Amino acid sequence: MKDLNKVLSGNILIQMRDNLLIVRQPSVEIRHLADFFAEKAYEEAFEQNIFVQDELEDLIIENGWWTQEQEDELKKIPKDLEQMKVDYFNSFLRDDSKRLIKKGIKQQEERFEKLTHEKYQFFNYTCESLQSQAYTIHILKECTFYENGDRISLEDISIYALQGKYNAEMLSDDDIRELSKVPQWRMTWNMAKDGREIFSFPACDLTDMQKSLISWTRMYDSIYESMEVPSDEVIDDNHAVDGWFVVQRRKREDDRKGSKKDSLPDSAEVFVPVGSQKEAARVHDMNTGQGKGIIKSRFNALKEKGTLDEGEFPHVRQDLQMQSNKALFDRYKK
Repeated sequence: MKDLNKVLSGNILIQMRDNLLIVRQPSVEIRHLADFFAEKAYEEAFEQNIFVQDELEDLIIENGWWTQEQEDELKKIPKDLEQMKVDYFNSFLRDDSKRLIKKGIKQQEERFEKLTHEKYQFFNYTCESLQSQAYTIHILKECTFYENGDRISLEDISIYALQGKYNAEMLSDDDIRELSKVPQWRMTWNMAKDGREIFSFPACDLTDMQKSLISWTRMYDSIYESMEVPSDEVIDDNHAVDGWFVVQRRKREDDRKGSKKDSLPDSAEVFVPVGSQKEAARVHDMNTGQGKGIIKSRFNALKEKGTLDEGEFPHVRQDLQMQSNKALFDRYKK
């Protein structure tokens, strides 16, 4: 209940020396002013020729501090994790397979964390990092009070030490996800669905942790409201329910592609002109699994033969053979 009360209160308690400090929930006005000072810090850093993040992205590869192979792996891991969670969900009743996949998921998550740390150790002194730091420091200056209600004195308290302890008190998104499932919170949430009777602040003043708690809670609400509700065991297992969500999303995408296909003219193929690689990829994704298989078959045939007439493609010959067989069957059936 300690973490839940922390999120619900909106306040962060910090012990520094003999002082109990309270960082109160910032209002939208305070956050707006923090945005101003953060933007000013970015501009000052930029004028001092401090790197922006995009520039540093290129520099660390050019200097060999970070490789393109590492970058490609970092981008690939989330896609691999998505498929592994689908496999985990599909294997949920097979304990041996599930245990093996779960081990692989953990290894990939650890690898992702390690690569992320290796890459972003170079980004602690960029315009963006200084901008973020200035934002947090302004919030702490305006919202931190002693236990007696007086605002802190920066002569007694190091703002940077305070910032470190404040960041350490923030709950991770995984922690908040677990909070969204605890019975004490679910009971409170069900008694006040939209959150208006839970928090004493307007929605614009909610903290990031409060917004995250509501978001995760609504996600689980949507699972119970689904027409294909998974078992409670699946819902309680984060990997399994993540896999379930991916499966449901892919079903919707297949249905959407199918409806688009039904609305197209009655022809074997429809050619769509594109103006970029991004548009080409989007058009390619509109194909069903069968359509993508035909494209791959065509590519392989052209790669082997060089040039082919339409009737020489393997899938076309197969279709013609099937039509011929059907016609022969229909003729003799009479």
